[in-house]
Amino acid sequence: MAFVDRKGETAALEEELGKAKEHAVMAVVYGRRRIGKTELIKRFISDKEHIYFLATLQSKEEVIVKFSHKAAEFFKDNATMEHPHTTWDGFFEYLIRELKRYGKPVVLAFDEYTYLIQQDAAILSVFQYYWDEHLKNMPLMLILCGSYVGMMEKEVLSHNSPLYGRRSIQLFLSDIDFSFLKEFFPAYSKEEMVESYAILGGVPSYLLRFDSSKKVKENIIGNFLDKNKALYADGLILLREELKEPRNYLSILKAISFGKNTQKEIADQAHLEPALVGKYLDVLRGMKIVERVVPVTERNPEKSKRGIYRINDNYYNFWLKFVYPYSDYVEEGRVKELMENIIEPQFNTFVGHAFEKLARNALLHKNAKKQLPAYFENIGPWWEGETEIDIVGINKATKDILFAEVKWSEMDGLDVTRLVAELKEKVGKVDWNKNDRKEHYMIIAKKFKQRKGMQGVSLVELDELH
Repeated sequence: MAFVDRKGETAALEEELGKAKEHAVMAVVYGRRRIGKTELIKRFISDKEHIYFLATLQSKEEVIVKFSHKAAEFFKDNATMEHPHTTWDGFFEYLIRELKRYGKPVVLAFDEYTYLIQQDAAILSVFQYYWDEHLKNMPLMLILCGSYVGMMEKEVLSHNSPLYGRRSIQLFLSDIDFSFLKEFFPAYSKEEMVESYAILGGVPSYLLRFDSSKKVKENIIGNFLDKNKALYADGLILLREELKEPRNYLSILKAISFGKNTQKEIADQAHLEPALVGKYLDVLRGMKIVERVVPVTERNPEKSKRGIYRINDNYYNFWLKFVYPYSDYVEEGRVKELMENIIEPQFNTFVGHAFEKLARNALLHKNAKKQLPAYFENIGPWWEGETEIDIVGINKATKDILFAEVKWSEMDGLDVTRLVAELKEKVGKVDWNKNDRKEHYMIIAKKFKQRKGMQGVSLVELDELH
């Protein structure tokens, strides 16, 4: 399969490399596991002079020996292959000396950099010293790549990091955009692609595991409900790899998955202290597994007391709702029962929530291109008590406001009329420039059976979103 999306990231790396002829550049690449960071880096360096260092969860000394071997292999240095360095100072002094002798620009890529930090936090100061004293004036490109998003942001990118101010570019790799799913699933309809996206998100490693010659539900059975397959256990494996107390984090994620959205509700469900839950939630937000959401009309989102927590990662959302809590079904061979009695009855509703997210992202793209009825400064969900509106867009300057509802269904004229009436009733509860605003209405659905007689309301089908 061709390498899809990531053209912007590749172009950015190429541009930085062009500057490395004059002086060294430092690129930071980070994002969740399985998102394609390593593939991006390997493809970028494949036709360039490079040394690729992959950190592992070995001892510091073992990693340094491994790195020394990689460097010696590149420089064709048999002596160092036989007697590798065992200290960071020895490794860097050797590396710098050989780079000077080599005399050509080289890309140095350190993958899984967070493993080095976990082994020895002093590595940050070591990198800082050798960068400032030697590397920054050499014709090279240094790439630091890590999967633990929170640690990369705190230890590498933040103001308190020894490496702060030294990077020339940072690339956060997020999910593959939905528009690229046709590259993974050439035989799927748009509807089947939405279902797959709801389950897997835009994580390339997961997308590659589904086979579009099979039905989506067949892929669920073959990948999630088989204890020997990666998708069955990857949610737990990732937590164990990244976190010291995976059991507590898992309890918090389960609570959110089953509708507990405030910090107190989550703490009660998980049987943990609220203050402790707050710290865990910050870590999960840093990993981009969880997001904090506030009504789009809130003036100070970060300080708002109306914030709720949601699972932001589609794979985790599906895994927590339908796989992990029912692992006994899989272990006991009751897969058919699990599929028919638990997953299938809730599947459309589950996909509907993911479709809301897709619709919101699509409107953000359209908004940036000025393809909506007006330009909106903020677009997001809105709620007050039990009243919710899927998407609201606001423009404080022009006082334009968009109200949109999203339905994962085929709608006829009566359905649309009823939904618009319900929406307009809810709109009356939105206390934002209530007596002086220009209102816009939109219904987004899988499909409309008829589209006549709805003046003043935009009707948008799945095919028109992307």
